[in-house]
Amino acid sequence: MHSIVAWTRRSSLKQKILAVVVLGQVLTAAVCAIALYALGSAGQLQHRREAISEAKRNLQHGDMVHDELRAEVYRGAHAAATGASLDERTAILATATRASIDFRHDIEANAELDLDPETSSAIADVRPLLERYVDTALAFLTRAAVEPGSSAASLAEVESLFEQAAEAQSTTLETLLSVERTQSAEASSSRGRAMWFVGLGGGGTFVGLLALSL
Repeated sequence: MHSIVAWTRRSSLKQKILAVVVLGQVLTAAVCAIALYALGSAGQLQHRREAISEAKRNLQHGDMVHDELRAEVYRGAHAAATGASLDERTAILATATRASIDFRHDIEANAELDLDPETSSAIADVRPLLERYVDTALAFLTRAAVEPGSSAASLAEVESLFEQAAEAQSTTLETLLSVERTQSAEASSSRGRAMWFVGLGGGGTFVGLLALSL
């Protein structure tokens, strides 16, 4: 600080003005760079949070369809056991097929989202089990529609896969919620750091200009 004061006392007005201009430009550029970085980080975090929200919606909708598919399985089992008509059994299979299409759409939509590695991994890990559940449920209902007497033995397998899929979906949703909370905390921290650096840059500019004006 002493050396700066000494320099200002022996410098000409032109040199002081030039120094003020240069210092102002450097500090302004630094503050702008920090602001741009903060905006970029905030934008990236916002994009990830939107992707997490979309993944949650897909997962929750898929969970409802997952329950709907199970209901159709039991309708098909009851129809097969009570000797319902072929038309009724076929209609149940058609309803389940539409539900399975919706379910697969939700699975595929989550796979295509631009998510962070932890969330992407959680979604990718559960996908084979969910698809196996859908395939097994449809196979069961196909047998119930075409050969009613041969379907009863595989109902336990469908139920077992349903329970596994439900637990896996619940675990995946917990992972998404955890990541979402972490990203919210990171966003708040990023904004706080950006404000601190901007304040530091403004304070540095003030001190530098004050010293040069002495």
